[in-house]
Amino acid sequence: MPVPPRLRPPTPSAEEVREYVALCRQIEDAHRDDVGPLLARWNARAGRSYTQAEFQAYYGSVAVETFVGEMLLGVPALVPDLTYDEFRDVLRSAVGNELSEAVASYYLNWLEANLPGANVSDLLYWPNEWFRDEAMLQVELTPDQVLAYAMARSGRRVPGAPADVPMPYAMP
Repeated sequence: MPVPPRLRPPTPSAEEVREYVALCRQIEDAHRDDVGPLLARWNARAGRSYTQAEFQAYYGSVAVETFVGEMLLGVPALVPDLTYDEFRDVLRSAVGNELSEAVASYYLNWLEANLPGANVSDLLYWPNEWFRDEAMLQVELTPDQVLAYAMARSGRRVPGAPADVPMPYAMP
C-alpha cells in the first residue's frame, strides 16, 4: 500500500528545487566569512539549522538534488494518532524502492520521529549494530517484525498493532 495521503509531505515545486539547488551550490562555494547570509536563507526554509560542514559532507554520498529534496521535505513530526496499518504502509514504502531517494530518506526520518529511540535505520540496514551481534549482519525481518522490535524498543504501541508477531531474536 502507498503512504496514506495524510502522512505525505508537501511536494516542493520544480522552481523551488532549482532555487535551492542554486543556493546549495553557492553555500558550497562560499568562503567562511561570506556564508552566513546564505545559510540563514537556507535554514529559514529548512526548519532546522544546517552548518557549512554539512554542505561539504554530503558531496559524494548523495546527489545535490537529493540533499536539497530532503531539506525541502522538512523535518518529520510526531503523529500522535497513528495506526499500525499506517506505520506498516510507511515502512513498506520507505524500503520498497518505490520512492525517490529524498522521499525515502524523509520517511526513514519519519519512522525515527514516530518511534523515538528505536533506531529503525539500524534495524533495517545494520541489524548487527541494532542487535549488538556481528553475526546478524544479514538478518531477514518482515515489516511486522521490524515494527514489533521498533515499538518494543521505543515503548510506543499504536491501535491495531498485533500482539503475536514472532520476534525470533532476543531484544538487545
